[in-house]
Amino acid sequence: MNKLTCDYIAIDTNVFEHMLNPQNNINGHIDELLKTLMIDEISLVVDEERKIENEYGEIIEPIIRNNPDEHIQLQLLRYWIFSHIDKRKRISVSNNELMRAIRGVITENEVVDRTFVYVAFKCDYILITNDKRHIIEGHPKEKTERRETLLKSTRKYRPDKKSEILSSTEAADRLLVSGQNNARKTH
Repeated sequence: MNKLTCDYIAIDTNVFEHMLNPQNNINGHIDELLKTLMIDEISLVVDEERKIENEYGEIIEPIIRNNPDEHIQLQLLRYWIFSHIDKRKRISVSNNELMRAIRGVITENEVVDRTFVYVAFKCDYILITNDKRHIIEGHPKEKTERRETLLKSTRKYRPDKKSEILSSTEAADRLLVSGQNNARKTH
């Protein structure tokens, strides 16, 4: 099993979007990340209210439908967006202490971004996102990195406090290190 999570992971829409942009997908790291998670049979965690899936539908589905190519990136997108819908874990999002803490950090009207953080944190999963402005770094005038603030301000509302927020590069690096360590053990 990889070193990201056990069975489920939250993946922000922008990661899927960035996979098709070489400037954001340096050395194909997103391809490798999504491929490894697929091979490890990791599934997505989403919200019961379908805010996440609606965003996937609005942003990613047109990319897939309007591109008849069969290259690996589109095959990966099809897998994550269409193929394993029935394996997704659905979490009900409520206006509880966890959401209020998240809303206190992500103050912009970014409902789906808050939802990604909520579903990951509610179950102590990892969120992979490239949203620097709203989730990872925050506003330049903030004293600390936004993800650090999210983790600290929600700590008492997360069951095992194992949640993480990783960029696609950080997640891919962790998998690469994990894969190299596993390869060393088998040789």
